[in-house]
Amino acid sequence: MVVDAKTGNAGTELGALTRPSVPGMQFEGWYSDEDLTKPFVSAYYPNYSKTLYAKWSRYVVTAECF
Repeated sequence: MVVDAKTGNAGTELGALTRPSVPGMQFEGWYSDEDLTKPFVSAYYPNYSKTLYAKWSRYVVTAECF
């Protein structure tokens, strides 16, 4: 899934990032690396282009039988 780019001037407030949705999946957050080990936490635009990576987990549905 590709999300539209967000652009702004370096050092200005970034604001809220898009929270994408995929049926059957839960969005866990944006990460700075492909291995999803470094959460993206900056509140400001960087002074260079930055690709962010979305972390997803599957919804787990359980049912109890009576």
